[in-house]
Amino acid sequence: MVSTLEELEAIRTKYKNLQREWDNQQEHLGRIQGDVLKLKSQLKNQSSFCASMGAIMGSLMWKTSRLPNVIEALLSTNRVSEFLCIVSGSLQSFLDTYNTSLPDVTTNETQFILSLVGT
Repeated sequence: MVSTLEELEAIRTKYKNLQREWDNQQEHLGRIQGDVLKLKSQLKNQSSFCASMGAIMGSLMWKTSRLPNVIEALLSTNRVSEFLCIVSGSLQSFLDTYNTSLPDVTTNETQFILSLVGT
């Protein structure tokens, strides 16, 4: 009888320890889920900012590239091929992402791509 009571007490102790560990894991999981939501929000904001900045810079680049001295300055640098690779990659990524259902023309992403192709 004594060993049965000892076993029962050992099982209760083990249960309490497991319950405490489970509670700690739940708290930890809650903190991690909060962190993930915060990071998703930050990523969305950063993506929106970058698309907006890209649209502005692309538009400025297109407008200034109409000036002959700007064209000469661009062609005189060794970064033209890098710029064209970025333009090509951006256009390909845009088309791969949106495929046949292109976003509205007023979105930052579309404005960025349109500015890169000169419209």
